Amino acid sequence: MKLPMALMSSAASKGIFAIACLCLALGFMGCEQQGPAEEAGEKIDEAAASAGERMDEVQESLREDGESR
Repeated sequence: MKLPMALMSSAASKGIFAIACLCLALGFMGCEQQGPAEEAGEKIDEAAASAGERMDEVQESLREDGESR
C-alpha cells in the first residue's frame, strides 16, 4: 500500500521534530549538572570578587586616612 506524498512528508516531519525535541531535552538535562571544574571555577570567581572588594575598602580607608592628616 502506497501512502500519499503529503502523508509521508507529514509523518517524516513529525518524526524529525520528535527526535529534535528529545535531543534538546537531553542536552538541557546534561547542562544542569556541574562537575568539579565548574565548581572550582565558581569558587575562584567568588574569591577574586571578594579580594577586589577588600582592595577597594583598603584603598578607601587609605584615602580617608590621607585626607585627615
